[in-house]
This record gives sequence, structure tokens and C-alpha cells, in this order.
Amino acid sequence: MNPIDLHPADSTDMAARAEAVAEALRTSFSNVVQEVTGPAMRPSRLVTRLGVDKSLASRITRSLRSDTPSQLLHFIPSPSGLGIFLEAAGEAGVPGDVRTPALHALENLENLLAEVPGGRSGLQALISEDVAEVRHRVERSAAQAIHRGMTSILGFQCEALSSALILHPSRDGRWVDGLEIGYREGVRRLRPSAPAALFSVNLARTSGDGVAHLETLDGETGPTDPRALLVPEFCVPEEPPLKLVQNGDHVIFALADGAETLHRPINVCSAFYIRNGWVPRRTEENPEEGRDYLLPYPCRTLIRDLYIHEDIWFGAEPYFQMHFPRPGGVGRESDPEVDRLNRLDMVAPVERLAPGSRAVESPEIAAHGRIVRHAFDRLGMAPEAFRGYRVRLSYPVPMIVQGWWVTLPPDPPATTD
Repeated sequence: MNPIDLHPADSTDMAARAEAVAEALRTSFSNVVQEVTGPAMRPSRLVTRLGVDKSLASRITRSLRSDTPSQLLHFIPSPSGLGIFLEAAGEAGVPGDVRTPALHALENLENLLAEVPGGRSGLQALISEDVAEVRHRVERSAAQAIHRGMTSILGFQCEALSSALILHPSRDGRWVDGLEIGYREGVRRLRPSAPAALFSVNLARTSGDGVAHLETLDGETGPTDPRALLVPEFCVPEEPPLKLVQNGDHVIFALADGAETLHRPINVCSAFYIRNGWVPRRTEENPEEGRDYLLPYPCRTLIRDLYIHEDIWFGAEPYFQMHFPRPGGVGRESDPEVDRLNRLDMVAPVERLAPGSRAVESPEIAAHGRIVRHAFDRLGMAPEAFRGYRVRLSYPVPMIVQGWWVTLPPDPPATTD
């Protein structure tokens, strides 16, 4: 059996050659396994008859049963593990003519990993393009590594973060208002001197017809005390140790210097109205509407909810997008190609929530459901009147902008009697 040529001209050719390597591995290693276990290919028989590790035996059989070459390459053990398996098979009496094709396939796998930039991780990225399960696992593993690294660099972390944006017609019906509530759970400083900015808001006091502005839940525009944005019912302690850094209308909420949170993490909840924040119908200047969030620190779990009142944007379905931060003063790109290049191509499926208050519950963040129901109570509206959407992310990548966006439907044509 001749080694597979592994000098691809481009990534498409490399992917085709990776598929050929995978099929050779499947055929040759299946023959070796079946020589030991029979057609059933049970991991327990490999463990008993070859004395190999249970984890190694399970990964080999799982990879050989996979549906696609990409899945096989994702699940198959490392070349060193496959070498241990073949050595054990030889000692157990598996004939050389059965093992030789597997040895050639193993050599081709080693050559492939040497050819792909980044080795095994580079190969995983290459094959994840076509297999959703593989892509999800690859991204989660990479995101966990980023989480550990950023936690070490920043010196603080947050266990969980959630937000809910509730969009509804403004009081005069000419605009769309929103109530936004955010929750940060398990915030702790790991390095005593580390600065820890949790979130920021713009308290511009200018308001009026068509001017977007922030308002507290008690109806105060541009509050003199920014702590009026906190929701004590969901803060732990009720008055969390925060310091406020203000530069004009821009206010940063940060952990107070010297606050001991290593063994006593804090929870911080905030909420406010955004008045006149969005247009109710599509215009040439506003074909889309949305809201972006910069995630400034690592967390283990993130949930972002969006609720759209039944009286606005009928038929429009939102999408969730992640992109790199734009330079200051640069708005959302109108050029589709520029916008595409700025996006972070990661999996973030949008879940359509069932109507009603029970759908707001979240097993990942126990307080989230109570917080969202509190927001609806303050708004004085029932969740049943809204279309709900949710994105759940494990180990979201920090320093990346996330956002809900809706392509606005055109106005229906006027009817004549």
C-alpha cells in the first residue's frame, strides 16, 4: 500500500486528501479491530484481549463507527495512541498482513498532521467546516483555552452573564422603546490589584422627540446617581462594592479597589429603559435595527434574550452576530463584503422561545428567569405578547462584540376600498 501524496496546493485539496486518509484509517483499523473482537467491535473486548486502556479502546471504536470522514478524524486517537493499539494487536497475534495496511494508514495520518499548519488543531479547524458537531466541539475546546488565558491575563472573571432586551412600541407609537436588564453572576477578582470594569452606560441627559436616551426604571432621565440603574433585589450583596468612574456622560461600573471577592464573589444586576431607540418600520436609512454588546471579560456561561412585541416588526426574525470591535466612530458597515470580513464566524444558534412566562427559565443561570419576569412586571406587559429568542454560549470569547439584529420588513402595500 503506497503512502498517500500529501503535498496539497490549497485547503480544498488538503481536505480531499484528509478524507482519503480517513477512509484508509477506517478500512484498515476496522479489519484489525474485527480480528480481535469479531463484527461487533466492542471496546470491552479490546480491553480484555489486548490490555489497552478503556478510553483508547472506546475512542477507536467510536471513530470507526462515525458517519463521515471528518467525524472519524475528529474522534480518532492520536498517532501515538494508535501505535500503542497496533503494537498490542501484534503481541496478541493479529497477523502482519492485517496490521500492515493499518501501519501505512497511521503513517499517512502522521504525514498529514505534519503538513497541516497547526497539526491536530489545524486539521480540526479544516474539517469543522462541514460537520456541525465537530465544529461545536472544536470551538468549545478552543474557547475554554481562551477563557483560562484571559482569566489569567485580566486577573478577574465572571461565572455567568445574562441579558434580556424587551422591545415594544413607544408611548406615542412613533418609535420603539426597549427595557434592558443585565445580570453578572459570580464576579470575583483573582489578582488583588487587577482593575475590573463590569459594564458601562451613557447617561446623556438630552431627550426629546426622536432623541434616543436612557431612563431609569423609575422614569428618571440622566440620573444624578448612576447607582439608580442597579436592581438591588438581584445584587449580592444588595449594595455591591462598586466604584463609578465618570467621564462626561459615560459611566463605568467597576469593582471597588480592595474589594475582597476571591472567596466572596458578587452578583450585579442593572436595568434601564432605552427610549426612542429604534424605528418602527423600514426606511432607506434603517433597513436593519439591532443592539450590540461588547463582552469585556471571560465568563463560563452567557445567555442573551430578545423579546419583540407582537405589534412591531411583524414577520421579522432576528439573527445573532459576533464581530470584531470597530474603530471609534465607525458605525455598522453598509458594504456586505466589509461586514462579512468583520464577522467572527462562530456557531451561535438562535432558539425560538415558547410563548409565556415559563419559557424565560434557564437551567444554566437560575436567577435569569426571575430577573426577566421582574423586567416584564416593571414594564407592565405580559410575556405572552412577545416573540422570544435566546442564544446560549459556553465560554464565549471575550473582547468580541455580540449583537441582536433584525432585517426590518417593508411596510405592507396600502389597500384600497
